[in-house]
Amino acid sequence: LWEQTVLPLAARLKAEFNNWLTPRFGEGLELAHDLDAVPALSLQRERQWEKLARTDFLTLNEKRQAVGYGALEGGDALPRPRRGGGKRQGEDAAVGD
Repeated sequence: LWEQTVLPLAARLKAEFNNWLTPRFGEGLELAHDLDAVPALSLQRERQWEKLARTDFLTLNEKRQAVGYGALEGGDALPRPRRGGGKRQGEDAAVGD
């Protein structure tokens, strides 16, 4: 219900209110909804955080952007590759292993 109905309607209303209010009160004004305050979306949010935490091909700032946070100084470097020669999750074993 939330993902298919409520959020699209909320996004549409937000866009219309922002189009209407911004010219009247200044260019820096923008209405936004706080999705972190919606308990029904908490499980989805937790899954997204866990998935991003395991990701090693994104920079810290790319991960922060994915969850709606701003960039940090020095956060644009890729993490160092894992050591130890172990396979990453999802890699298939080579023939003969």
